[in-house]
Amino acid sequence: MNEAFNTELKKHNNNLYCVDKSNRNKVITDALNFICNINVNDITGNEADVASLFCRAAANIKEPDEIIRSGVIKALDNIGGMIPSNVSDNTITDKGELETLLFLLRLRLKYKDSSYSVTIDEYAQKKFEELIDNLEKICIILSFTDENDRDYFPISMLLSHIIEDDDLDEHINSVKNIQVIMLALQLFTYNSKLTDKDTLLNKLKEKNIRFIEYLLNGSRRLYGDDWKTNYEKNGVLVLYDPKEKRVLVRNIRKSYFDVPEQISSYIAEKYKIRQVEKESNTKGNAIAYFVEYDISKVFNISDMNYFSFSNEIAQESFSNKLHNFLEFIYNRKYYNIFMDNSFFTVKDSVFPVDPYSINDEYILLEGDASRSKIEATREYLTRYGLKKLCGNGIDIVNLGMLAELEAIKNVDISDMGIKDSNLSFNKLLENWLDKCDDPNKCLNKFIDVYNKQLEYIYDDVKFPDAIWDGHFFIPYAINESLLEKINFNEVLRNLDICTVTIKNFKYGEKKYSITDVLSNEDYSDYNIESLNEEIDKDSLENKEYKVFIDKEKKHLYIGTNDDTTYGIIKWKLQRLNKNALRSDIISTKTICNNDIVDIYEMMKSFSEAFTEKHKIVPLRDVAIYRIANHLLLLKLDPDKITKWLKLLRKHEILDYSFISERSEFKEENVLYVPKDRSSQQSSLFYFYNKYITSSSHREINYWYDPNIQEVNDKYYIGKQLIEKIAFVFDLMQCGNATKDTLRCYLPDETSGKGLPADKESKIMKYRTDVGDKVSKVSILDIFKKNKCQIEIYCIYGGEAGAEKLRKYVSELNKNGLYNNKINAPIILKTLNENSRITENDLKDIREIYGKYEGYIKIDCYAVVREYSQPKCNIMNKELIKSEKIVALFNKREELK
Repeated sequence: MNEAFNTELKKHNNNLYCVDKSNRNKVITDALNFICNINVNDITGNEADVASLFCRAAANIKEPDEIIRSGVIKALDNIGGMIPSNVSDNTITDKGELETLLFLLRLRLKYKDSSYSVTIDEYAQKKFEELIDNLEKICIILSFTDENDRDYFPISMLLSHIIEDDDLDEHINSVKNIQVIMLALQLFTYNSKLTDKDTLLNKLKEKNIRFIEYLLNGSRRLYGDDWKTNYEKNGVLVLYDPKEKRVLVRNIRKSYFDVPEQISSYIAEKYKIRQVEKESNTKGNAIAYFVEYDISKVFNISDMNYFSFSNEIAQESFSNKLHNFLEFIYNRKYYNIFMDNSFFTVKDSVFPVDPYSINDEYILLEGDASRSKIEATREYLTRYGLKKLCGNGIDIVNLGMLAELEAIKNVDISDMGIKDSNLSFNKLLENWLDKCDDPNKCLNKFIDVYNKQLEYIYDDVKFPDAIWDGHFFIPYAINESLLEKINFNEVLRNLDICTVTIKNFKYGEKKYSITDVLSNEDYSDYNIESLNEEIDKDSLENKEYKVFIDKEKKHLYIGTNDDTTYGIIKWKLQRLNKNALRSDIISTKTICNNDIVDIYEMMKSFSEAFTEKHKIVPLRDVAIYRIANHLLLLKLDPDKITKWLKLLRKHEILDYSFISERSEFKEENVLYVPKDRSSQQSSLFYFYNKYITSSSHREINYWYDPNIQEVNDKYYIGKQLIEKIAFVFDLMQCGNATKDTLRCYLPDETSGKGLPADKESKIMKYRTDVGDKVSKVSILDIFKKNKCQIEIYCIYGGEAGAEKLRKYVSELNKNGLYNNKINAPIILKTLNENSRITENDLKDIREIYGKYEGYIKIDCYAVVREYSQPKCNIMNKELIKSEKIVALFNKREELK
């Protein structure tokens, strides 16, 4: 593909992705003009990309002016003769948008026919039905007509073929036919002059079918892109009439409206629905059933205010509406309620738009339909599992925890206590067990699920490298007091359990050996006893057994099945609790909400990286999960956590947004020399793109790709004489690295020191064109020929480093080569001296982080900065990779 063509194509695609009301028509017009100027060399092999751009432009049209209307037609006419009609048959894998484009071109041929033929062929009808989803998205252009009111895209013939079909009554419930009716009415809304409009409208009115009456009145179908699958799977069509404030719930089966008495009473009370009505065709046969309700009268609201689960869950504050939503799922068994616009809000309460959706056989989640409603709900909710429901500090209950418990055993969510803002993890577990009819089985199942996700806490080698992969369980210890909730033999209450190996067992003889599998402790002189007659000593085999140990009496008990279950649960808990976060660590006396907020404020600097991993889960909830794992890895006692928090708070949060207002970076006649080349994708490159180019009027890469010319033995940039060279550093701490970088550009000829190889590979390289010759040019060359001033800007800098740099510049200026042309370094913002690392700080870092200690020294500064951490950190680079569950900060890999 031609590189310039490819770049331009991507640019228009990107512009259309982020189009808004203020620039919509211009962005669309620019994209259409681009297509108007494509030639056959450009489009060959790139047909699918061009089709995608055209369809995206068309889908963005809201209020077309004459320029856009003309642009659409000209764009299609330009490429119409360049795309073979069979291009999509074998050569293109993803055909949707390309086939849509080919279909539009076929309609254009009908328009251009001198006889203006409106006949249809079988191929066109087939393609129309296949592409109707795509055509709906761009239906506004299908309504375009010329100055003689002729349809530019004579699609009416295809609509008529279905709507005027005598058999439409028999097939009115076909999703294809419903969609055709919807498409036709949309087109008529856009343009009242369309061919056959009156004929088709009259035909529809004659049907006297309630859902068509809603559509004729301008009703909106609900459930977004899922409406079609929901209709096909569950037989449901939901329409909202914004004029009359009425909702229609329609189903092809009458049984859909048969609900349990409790739900029926709820619907009658809340929605004031008293009866189910039927739709009949012209022959009087029932074709569907429906109910209606008036939101303005029933709920006293003027319009639908839709509740979106995915939007609500992304909010940092957790509202009562979401609690209400979960109650519908777990108490009333409404599972198919995750589609767009499936709920609406009234003050702090939410209500399903379709109160009968309890009868939906399938649950739709992001386009996928499943009959396993409980399991599908659990899987979907656990995608947002880190979302905090309640709790304090790091002892919280999140959505994933709740979803797992309810999947194991569904209990009334009101009994779970999640409306208590102080509810803890263990208290939730206790509340749930109290309502389980088989607590033994339920607790054992939960511990298995819990342990499976927390396998990493049992392996000290793998723990630091554990990658976040949708986990949501926070590694809390489970109170052993919960064992009192399950049934077991009281004799065993205070006994330990372990796994032993029995060898050479012979009943009645002391010739066997009994050894603890983990500790190798010898219990051969202990008596083996069963708690009842269910276990026959003679039947014991030479293998491993879980036993209860009474060391005082020297007895080993092998219990009944129930006792064994208890023992297994107790053993799992003891193993878990040795490795999990202790209660004194997660106590709010150790780490409280304010501590979480302070760390969260630091983590916001890396929100881009964390959002990339955790998608729409709020960062504050992500912070709790990561803090807990970070603390567990460090194995800190409460007193050390105090020191740890003090170290974290020592960090200064650096905000670079102020540089967008600084005149130093917007001067003409200046060659800006950034610390690293653009290929390094350094933090400075990120700040430049975010804060400098957005407000600069100069060419977009004037820092990183300057156009240097040589004229009359002088160097120019952008046709202007270079009068100043400005070095730019985003952060200077001790000053050593800054000095090394400057030496790469401005060598101290008297020192005899060579250039640091690692720095030289990163410095900016320049070249200039002189006639047909391309020559390399150095900063020193430019300085010598232009005799210009040199500035050194450090956006953030420490005072100790600044003093070191001033001394270095002073020494350079004494060299006759520079002749006092290097100005004293300018620090735009001085780092806070409270962030400077002291000897005591270093001691604390080593005590707390040990082998995880980062590369930071005395007189360096502890900082947190946007995008990526500097090299100097209290944590090593392995702990600050955003994909790891222990990462609180983020250090991006440097490019070579």
